[in-house]
This record gives sequence, structure tokens and C-alpha cells, in this order.
Amino acid sequence: MPPLSRDKLPTAKVLIVDHHARNARDLNQLLTNCGYDSRIVNSANAALVESKAFAPDFVLLDLGLPHGDCGQLAAALKAITPCTVIGIGGKPGAVIAKSIDFSLKKPFSFEALQNLLKQARSTKKPSDKDAASQQLVDNALDVLRKTLKPNSSEFTQQESHLLTELAKLPDARLSSLLKLAEGGN
Repeated sequence: MPPLSRDKLPTAKVLIVDHHARNARDLNQLLTNCGYDSRIVNSANAALVESKAFAPDFVLLDLGLPHGDCGQLAAALKAITPCTVIGIGGKPGAVIAKSIDFSLKKPFSFEALQNLLKQARSTKKPSDKDAASQQLVDNALDVLRKTLKPNSSEFTQQESHLLTELAKLPDARLSSLLKLAEGGN
């Protein structure tokens, strides 16, 4: 596999939950080499603690993790932070819990994992909180588009502050509005 250029590296955080140290270490090394920020834990309790501190985008969860229900663990991890849980392994024919978003059967290629991470990123459903925040931003943008004329006296300090706050959001749709507010085309 050719190395990725620095400008194309993924920036997602990945929490690896696997009780097999070597598997976790190898997977961590591959992910790190591809630009992911990844961490390893080896138990359900450690996963819960690390999830609070690390706030991963993805959790790679060993479905053979001893001492617990992986479906319940996945649900608990999602309650801590919005993340996509990818179950790794599992017994042939086993039913995958609804709280596990995707699964990969062992053995799998690293390319298959990368493709799944890309797919998960592009199909990730926003949480209710994300959807409510997005609706608020959309409403604010509609009002601004209808009422603001950035170079007029209507452009008050309050509206300028709102634009500054909106600029902090990672939403590409805001870029055109911000250019307009800055006097661009």
C-alpha cells in the first residue's frame, strides 16, 4: 500500500478495544502510520474511561472481549460520546447488536478496514444534538441571508459577533456567508 501524503491524512480519533495485546498494537501501528490518532485499551472498563477522556470518532471493538456484553458496551460508549462502533471478529453466524454500526470478520485486510472507516465517515448519522445544532445554524443563516447587508449600518456588533461564532463551526456551507460578511464575493 503506498504511503499517504501528509495533506491527505485522516484526522479521525480511533479507540481500539482488544484484549489481545499484539493484535491491538499491530492495528494501532497501522492506523498511526496512516495518520489516525489512535489509542489502545484492553477491557470494557478501560474503554469507558478512555472514551470520556479521548472522545473517539470510531471505536474498533473486539467482539470476543471477555467479561461482558459487547452490545451493551457499544451502547455505553455511544452514550459517553457520539462515535461509530465497528465490531471486529465475532463467531460465525452470530447476531450483531444494534448498537454496533459496522462489523468486520477476522481475518480482515487493513485495506478493508480503511474502506470501512471511509464508508462510516461518509454515512455517519448525526446525533440528535448534532441535528438540533445544525437546525439552529441553518435558521440563523437563513435570517442572516435575508436581513444582513454587511457594509451597511444594519451590520451591528451583535450580528458581527454571531458571524464570528458561526465561523468557529466546521461547516463548509458557512464559508460563502462569511466571505460575504467580510466584503468578498
